[in-house]
Amino acid sequence: MTSIIITLYACIIVLFLSPDQTVGLKSGAPTDSCVEMSPKHPKSDGPGFYESQTAKSPFAIEIESASLLKGDKQVITLKSEGDNVDRLFRGFLVQVREANGSTPVGVFYSCPMNTKPVPCTNGEDINTLTHTDGLQSNEVILEWIPPSSGGTFQVYATFVENKRTFWVQQTSSEFNAEAGSKQETESMCPPPLEASSPSNTCTSMKSSPAFWIILMSVFVIYDCLLRAISLKFKK
Repeated sequence: MTSIIITLYACIIVLFLSPDQTVGLKSGAPTDSCVEMSPKHPKSDGPGFYESQTAKSPFAIEIESASLLKGDKQVITLKSEGDNVDRLFRGFLVQVREANGSTPVGVFYSCPMNTKPVPCTNGEDINTLTHTDGLQSNEVILEWIPPSSGGTFQVYATFVENKRTFWVQQTSSEFNAEAGSKQETESMCPPPLEASSPSNTCTSMKSSPAFWIILMSVFVIYDCLLRAISLKFKK
């Protein structure tokens, strides 16, 4: 019984003192982040969400080519920039849009480790990627296939350093892709599943007064039981 009480108290201490960067990141971006590309991390000390940083991002988007011929893929690198090479991003959301557009287009060819597709359009096209559990990186390299219509495009990405610190809709330089017939190359990524955000749900529970009332009630009951058992043995 004593070990149970100690474990429960340890859990509540961890919940109160856990650093923000461990909460709200593990499952990747939810589908309602597809347009604004905000991670929507709930505030720990009140209602609402944390806002994007306004200072220059330590992370950048690098593209391999300014002009793609028919059949070419664009290599996209999400990376720590310049003197910030030691800073790691723990989350990201990336898509390619037509210049000045708001909808993701094209297809990501591959999904590296700790990444997954997000169903941002019809649920089938692999046009948006996010992180999964375990990502801590200063570089992620992706390959993207342009649509057959060609055009001028730009990469958009959100970088998350921790729950409170993130940069939304960072952009690459624009690049062109030649129009052509439908490419034979298809995405190697698994089809996207309907995204959920269990970590955000847990965070919301953590900030709910009802959650803490119930949790403290459990501790009080266990504590009373322990005291009753101790008194019984003393008699």
